[in-house]
Parts: sequence; structure tokens; C-alpha cells
Amino acid sequence: MKVVDANWEKENILKKTIEITFDNNEDKNIIKSRVNEIIDGYEYIVIKSPIGRIDINKYLSTIGFYFVESQLSLKKLKTEVSKSEDA
Repeated sequence: MKVVDANWEKENILKKTIEITFDNNEDKNIIKSRVNEIIDGYEYIVIKSPIGRIDINKYLSTIGFYFVESQLSLKKLKTEVSKSEDA
């Protein structure tokens, strides 16, 4: 779990902002026990969660969070093509 006090957002959106990023290995029980404590005092909260961790997203929805956007990453694999002698 990575927690960042996004103080630059105070100037942008005039709200005390925090960003929390979860990775694929997060223990949902730890998230449950710490999220409310971590976000206390913040006016705007951004949580980034791996797309495959539906359990985290479901839990967050039970405490008032909702899904806003998704980010998609694409990667192009480079393949070698040999030149045919017939061409």
C-alpha cells in the first residue's frame, strides 16, 4: 500500500487530497482495518486498485467509494520476421 498526501491538489481543487495505491498482494483484512484511519481528515480521496482485485473494489463500495475511471495499458511485442528467399 502506497499512501501519498497529494498536497499539490490543494492548489488545484482546493481540497486536502490523499492518494492510496494498492498492489496485487494487498491483504484485504489490512485494507479493511486501515483505510478509514488513513483517510480521516481528507476531503478528496483517490484510491488506485489493481483491476483483478474485485474483492478490494467490492469492499470499497461498501464504505462509500465508487468506481470512476479505468486505465488501460497496452504493450506492443516486437517480433522478428525473416525475409523469405522466395520473395
